[in-house]
Amino acid sequence: MLHLSTEKNLEVNLAQSTFFVSIHKHHVASGVPLVLVVVFLLAFLNGFVFNKTKNISGCLLSHCAVNAFGLTLRYV
Repeated sequence: MLHLSTEKNLEVNLAQSTFFVSIHKHHVASGVPLVLVVVFLLAFLNGFVFNKTKNISGCLLSHCAVNAFGLTLRYV
């Protein structure tokens, strides 16, 4: 059984991941809606990392790395 604060963290993480996906809806309009699955998983992973470390630098680093990778794929 999960501890109450762990359940709360999971609920908040799912909510923020869903919000993060909602602001990336332009992927549906551009014809690649499956990217939203990856976006959700990365947002959930970032939330998990933040909950474990209480440090936002890992989340920022992974977000920057994913954006850089996406830009590289787009222009190469």
